[in-house]
Amino acid sequence: MSTPRLRPNSKNRLSQPATKMLPYTEYGPAALGFLFLPEELDLLALDRNPHYRTLKQMESPDTDTLLTMFSIQRDMVDCLCSDISTVWPNAYICIVKPPKSRMSEYAVALANNTHPEHSKIPTAGQIIEIHKLLKCSEKKATWYTDDNNV
Repeated sequence: MSTPRLRPNSKNRLSQPATKMLPYTEYGPAALGFLFLPEELDLLALDRNPHYRTLKQMESPDTDTLLTMFSIQRDMVDCLCSDISTVWPNAYICIVKPPKSRMSEYAVALANNTHPEHSKIPTAGQIIEIHKLLKCSEKKATWYTDDNNV
């Protein structure tokens, strides 16, 4: 799935939508968002959740402990959505499939092409603010296959 790009020298680019909506009929279900790999969520959970730190220190965690840890990682994505709610209140947790990957990952989704309530796309200026709040300036808001709607 190719991603439409911003034109760097366009007028008022900060007030323009950051990208174009991908047509469902051409691309299938797609979500615009920031992908967070398990390693990144692990670091975030270690930083924000004392209980996760305790679980992480266990030498041989049992199945229930591992499930709790995965649940805390998922909660970290929910925290990220809350962190950006002042700039983009429509953010939600989404399971997406990155290109060239066999596994789905969590993403902070900003928009999708399947539900009208999530069809609005943030402006380039809002994306800059979201980068600051998420502390992820190296990440790009990218269109991914939306596994929630496949």
